[in-house]
Amino acid sequence: MPPNRFDQASRYAAKLDAVGFLCWLLGEDAAELRFRTWLATRTLPFPGDPERTCDTVAWLADADPALEWALPVEFCLEADSELFGRLLVYLGQLWLEKQPTDGRGERFAVGAAIVNLTGRGRTSRAMSLRRTGVRTHLEVKERNLCDEDAAALLEAIANGSASRCLLPWIPLMHGGEETGII
Repeated sequence: MPPNRFDQASRYAAKLDAVGFLCWLLGEDAAELRFRTWLATRTLPFPGDPERTCDTVAWLADADPALEWALPVEFCLEADSELFGRLLVYLGQLWLEKQPTDGRGERFAVGAAIVNLTGRGRTSRAMSLRRTGVRTHLEVKERNLCDEDAAALLEAIANGSASRCLLPWIPLMHGGEETGII
């Protein structure tokens, strides 16, 4: 399967200004976001897609100094109904195989963020087996570009409150095809 050019271009754009991109994606203030680096995860194949790796994994520090986060950022050309299951597997692999330090037993806290270039995804799930206390819950930060306001983002970029690295996604956003936006 050939690499997805839209995915590659999105990863490239996100890495141009990691803090600016992650602030927009996560809805964080730049002063609050503690981006350390992009983790090298080329050895971890994304489940169900053996020829591709999820190599856009942000290392974020938490307000709690004892906690470090590994946050995969996945760009989907179309919303993927199986992404919940694939993320569970990938987050498990990430938790097992990557560590913030060489200290024995040290582990990243793991989460995920999704950018759906087209369509609306609903990757998050919460399941519980009644009255047993058994529960599985994965809450991801998911941005559906079709629901984002192109004009508002363009204005935020113009006034400096949003990063210019977000410009490539404006045409995919609500109102992005309007003459005044293009």
